Amino acid sequence: MSRRYTADFIETVRTSDSDSAGVALAKACIDANLPAAYVAKILNVSRMTLHAWFRGKPIRFRNMLLIESLTARIQNDLTAGVLPAKTKKEALTYLDALGKTVE
Repeated sequence: MSRRYTADFIETVRTSDSDSAGVALAKACIDANLPAAYVAKILNVSRMTLHAWFRGKPIRFRNMLLIESLTARIQNDLTAGVLPAKTKKEALTYLDALGKTVE
């Protein structure tokens, strides 16, 4: 079962001055109410790896384009009103459909 983002984590991400793709993804996931465990599955990485990226740690080049593409898609769907997900089931359905397009 996925867990919610903690208030401390959200504050850390919101106040981060990092321009990294991982921090941008974290902000998008928080705004879209997409649990990290589900996002990690889509990216085929561990939750620990995803959280390291969320905190600005380096990302391998082979993952960078996928992360940037995913972030842009989430931000577009936020703007279009498709997101934020209202329930975990809705988040899983969204990411499952999205995962089929990023594979």
